[in-house]
Amino acid sequence: SFERLRQDGVEEEEIRKIHAPIGLAISAQTPAEIGVSICAEIIQEKNKYPRKTLEEEVLRGIRDENAVTMVTVVEKSGSSPRGEGTRMVVCRDGSIYGTIGGGPIEFAAVKEARNFSDAGGFSIREYDLSNSKAATLGMVCGGKVKVLFEKL
Repeated sequence: SFERLRQDGVEEEEIRKIHAPIGLAISAQTPAEIGVSICAEIIQEKNKYPRKTLEEEVLRGIRDENAVTMVTVVEKSGSSPRGEGTRMVVCRDGSIYGTIGGGPIEFAAVKEARNFSDAGGFSIREYDLSNSKAATLGMVCGGKVKVLFEKL
């Protein structure tokens, strides 16, 4: 109980952080349903605040000795395939870890990343999915994507 925590010397600020009872109200009746209810609340709390983390696949790419460039979506508008913060690692041979959305944007980014040699170590490129050329490629989502290239 909260009173027991206070008696044991737990600070009030820490007690206020406790979620109790735990579980979303989904009318759970069985132990399995109660477990789902608890897991759902854990996920809800975890996702309340945006976090920037690297996907496992991208981490594997960074560790690959053939990795040459990290490609990151830094800005998007419209209905482009992937969101800001999406990353991909490109290797010398053109193999990739992760994705920035596939299709012609990813193809062009991989091509550029393989040969990326900017002296400053990074560069930003914008891809426009709303022009007529993109439409002929089947890309009619109408978005724009800015991509950061970083030398690894």
